[in-house]
Amino acid sequence: MRWTKELNISVMRAYYKATKGGTNLTSYRPKMLSEFQQLQPNLTNLTAQRLSDQVRVILSRKILDDRLLEQLCSEYSTSSINSIPDSQRTLPGESDDLNVNNSNHNINITNLNNEKVEQNCFDIDVSSQDSEYIRRTFECSLLEYKNTPIENRAKLPKLPNNKKTILTVASMNVLCKDYFEKSNSILETMSLLYCCAHAVCMIMKIPIISLQNFMKNNTEPKWKQRIQKRIDNTRKIIGKLISYQTGNRRKKIITLVNQISNENNISHLDPHFPDKITEYIDTQKQKLKAWANRIRRYSERSKRYFQNRTFESNQKWVYRSWENTTTNSCTHGSPSLIECLNFWKNMWSNEVSHNEGEWIRATERKFSNLANMGSISITAEDVYSITRRLHNWKSPGPDGIHNFWLKWITSSHVRLAAQIQEAIECFNGLIGKTMDDYLSKLGLGKWLKGLIQKSALLNTARIVRRFLSLDA
Repeated sequence: MRWTKELNISVMRAYYKATKGGTNLTSYRPKMLSEFQQLQPNLTNLTAQRLSDQVRVILSRKILDDRLLEQLCSEYSTSSINSIPDSQRTLPGESDDLNVNNSNHNINITNLNNEKVEQNCFDIDVSSQDSEYIRRTFECSLLEYKNTPIENRAKLPKLPNNKKTILTVASMNVLCKDYFEKSNSILETMSLLYCCAHAVCMIMKIPIISLQNFMKNNTEPKWKQRIQKRIDNTRKIIGKLISYQTGNRRKKIITLVNQISNENNISHLDPHFPDKITEYIDTQKQKLKAWANRIRRYSERSKRYFQNRTFESNQKWVYRSWENTTTNSCTHGSPSLIECLNFWKNMWSNEVSHNEGEWIRATERKFSNLANMGSISITAEDVYSITRRLHNWKSPGPDGIHNFWLKWITSSHVRLAAQIQEAIECFNGLIGKTMDDYLSKLGLGKWLKGLIQKSALLNTARIVRRFLSLDA
């Protein structure tokens, strides 16, 4: 089936009529299908899902003009929107600021970095035109990055601290709430957060650097690039001069020899001309050696300065770097299930007999009334209280999401809390099946078993929060 412009207009007309200008998306697909069948009675074999997919294609690929879409949207929007004169309407994306109705909400720009901002400061109303434009941009980001591996995503930039940033993020926070409620896993939730951030950058027209260009521009320092450029150019000249000595008389090589002869006052009529060319080549080789030594000295000095700065904050890393033990075992691949079982089985399955002294029994009596640790419960308030203390633009984790988005996309906190709780219960279930067997084979007292079990539960919570970059 070929989708003509007339059919696409009918699809968007049915979509806006069923959703009242894109404002009501509750069970709109059957309504959209019936409206489309009234407009196009000959096409009865299309489904609601197919029409919904075509709407997404029209919005993401911009098949129809934005002004035409705005006109169709205004025809079926609410009366309050229709009452706005056409002379006062602006297309989404053409105005500098989003048309957000925040008359009942006093938002202070300085509160963007203030830790005392309340969570409901982003509960604002968004006009239907801007809502549709933001939703279209967000769906484009979803199509591009939702299923993209983390290592292939573009690097998110830092946003300016102004009113437009606050209003755009607030609008995105309201519109993406339904998407977070349908998230089935932590990875999907973090992907949605990344897509929200990417869409906000696209709406604000902030350039996003691709990962390949970012790595290319940050591989070596500028001073090293300048010296390396000299070395490369000198090597090219030496190679061409050696080729000239072997009898190569191409035009480019002759031009280079004439240029070098004029710069160094060497005449072609001089009987010692070949010897002087050889001397020039040796001089250039000595320069290459000097530049290579300069790179080595500068690299050692930079490494020494970096180690001195790092030693003040992380002495452990410096000592391990000297011992060459900083290799990451993850690069060699994850171990198989059989290897993991054999590793822990050899460690925990061997019978061990301990010679317990009097101090162990005394300590056991002292902590005999120690209460068991209660279950860990993670709520949305916990996520909010942790994220509100984080710095906005610190270096992100492997997911590439800055703390700013975890802090201000508050519509994700409820789903994040539920998924963190689910992950903790999954960890505790695995621990509970094997912990008692392992501890009983060690011959430890009950009080020490309780301490180990509590430590395992606390470490589980830390691991999950650190995985989500929520640990302050």
